[in-house]
Amino acid sequence: DDVLDVMLYLRCLSALIAGITVGCLGLEGLYIFLGFVGFNYTSMRLWMQYQGIESEDFAAPDGSDSANGPVWFEGFAQSLTLFVLSWVISYSVIGSL
Repeated sequence: DDVLDVMLYLRCLSALIAGITVGCLGLEGLYIFLGFVGFNYTSMRLWMQYQGIESEDFAAPDGSDSANGPVWFEGFAQSLTLFVLSWVISYSVIGSL
């Protein structure tokens, strides 16, 4: 259970940093959004591989990925929301200067 908490916090921290960075650079568009989604997914898969965590360790009793979907999507919605929010706020603040 601690692993899932760490994944959530890492995702949210990276989303906040990426959102502020992208907003301050004045970048916009669908490719930035899709790039973050790809970065978020890839970084969590690599982190899990580095830590030696297998998604099968979190499998549901019936053998499916897990009760709530694949473990590497843990905290994805929260991090995506935080990325978009920090992106829009930093873009708006820098753009108004």
